[in-house]
Amino acid sequence: MNKLPQGMSQLDYLWTNFGGYKISTGMQTPPDPNSIVTESILTDSIKNVTGGSINKLKLIDLGGDKIELAGLSSDGSLVSMVELDKENYLIKAEIVNSTQEEIDNNICSELDIPLLVLTLLNGDKCYTNLDQFKYIGGESSSIKTTVLGKKISAHLKIDNSIDIPTVDVKITDQGLKVDLILKDQTDNQVKLVRTSDGLNTEFKWDDGNNILFQTLTYDQYHSLNNIIPGKIYFITDEMCIYLNGVRYGDNLSLVNTDTIEVINNGNSLKLEVKLDPEEFNLLSKSSAGLSAKLFWEE
Repeated sequence: MNKLPQGMSQLDYLWTNFGGYKISTGMQTPPDPNSIVTESILTDSIKNVTGGSINKLKLIDLGGDKIELAGLSSDGSLVSMVELDKENYLIKAEIVNSTQEEIDNNICSELDIPLLVLTLLNGDKCYTNLDQFKYIGGESSSIKTTVLGKKISAHLKIDNSIDIPTVDVKITDQGLKVDLILKDQTDNQVKLVRTSDGLNTEFKWDDGNNILFQTLTYDQYHSLNNIIPGKIYFITDEMCIYLNGVRYGDNLSLVNTDTIEVINNGNSLKLEVKLDPEEFNLLSKSSAGLSAKLFWEE
């Protein structure tokens, strides 16, 4: 650090170097060359310009003759700003908006960008682009982020434009809520039911018993120890079913015999009487039915 000149007290040294300045009550635009700002004013100004992303300043000893002016972000992490020489210490800090001069000197690339300007003892100036520390909102296909003052808000986009809605999506005080839309099922026999384990279906008779199905043979059915109420048993080796112990249907089937022929027309069955083609058969068929004729042979 700078040593005091021989024979000069520290108070005299401070008065000689800083006595001509007044303490500023705030950051001024344009800056007052005859005033200096306090650390708290500088910190508050940087905090406002960066939207709160930097809310505290800190000097860090880097060892040797170097120190770093760093900022603390809102989460406490360090944000590097500028490295300084210990001997060439800071005498003035101000925040200005960039002009064409700063663009020409490659300090920044745009006009009216907030710059932290640190003036050192030897007259050098260090520039830090404060705009790079600002929070900037953005938007994607599903989320929109906005920055208003020191507050960052994120908004989730919900598209409810489905013609036949099956899922209801809402944003509540507790967070995002997704629920199935179930139609009124008062008159339905098959119902969708919410349970603690998830979505389930119910298929019941009017008496409340579940409608169940099972296929088995006649012997398997009659060997059952427990007939479940409401369950329909399809008997595979006979043309019948059982419900609540009652048999429905029949096990009769139509087959061809010597005198009857069964003709299946797809939608109906036709029974055709067979006639012996013997020449002297007394039976004959006509549209009126069967007839028998007895006559003499001439």
